[in-house]
Amino acid sequence: MLLVKGEKMKITLLNCPMWATREPPIRVAQVAGVLRSKGFDTHCFDINNYLYKNRSDENKNLWAWEQVVFWGRQENIKEYFNENKEQLDFITETGKYFERVYPSRSYCAIEQFSMLHEHPEKFGIKTPFNHHLYWETVDGKNTYPVRLNRCKRFEQKCHELGVRVDVGVQTNVDMAEFFNLGLYYEYIKDYEKAKYYLNKYLQLDPNNEYINKKMEEIKEKS
Repeated sequence: MLLVKGEKMKITLLNCPMWATREPPIRVAQVAGVLRSKGFDTHCFDINNYLYKNRSDENKNLWAWEQVVFWGRQENIKEYFNENKEQLDFITETGKYFERVYPSRSYCAIEQFSMLHEHPEKFGIKTPFNHHLYWETVDGKNTYPVRLNRCKRFEQKCHELGVRVDVGVQTNVDMAEFFNLGLYYEYIKDYEKAKYYLNKYLQLDPNNEYINKKMEEIKEKS
């Protein structure tokens, strides 16, 4: 659910996979009816059927109930939907209905007691993982920089469409990227790349005490 506060509260309800494709999203419609009766500007999108109808015939069997496990494996989703192309297509088609979006800048953190945390092997996540942000898949195709880039591309598309992008902490987008990648590469002990990104950060904020101290620590390690 995306909530937007303007002249009138706008609410967008999404019906996501996987659900039966021969049945209308009754629950979404019921919720929408209640919200509209209360004066909310409400829109509904059936992503489930949108994706189903835009698949080739040989892939439509993925909506069979016995395929429910498929939708829980992240590497399947990535391969099937070609990175975040589907997200970009979706926001391109529906962006006119959104005033703002709120993408997560944690880029899919693995929270304790979550399904991802308790059963990483089911999602193709490399184990052991010692960081809730910097995990990667066994095939190496889904890493922290990859997820960061997907979010960046999504935000760029939103800006092109005139959709406002909100974040929890207001900061320079480039600085946030350089900071995050600098710390990531320090964590995986790629100190040259860590220094590269933190140096780019310092070009924008040369007096940042924390980053300058971090640079000294990395130089000692390398």
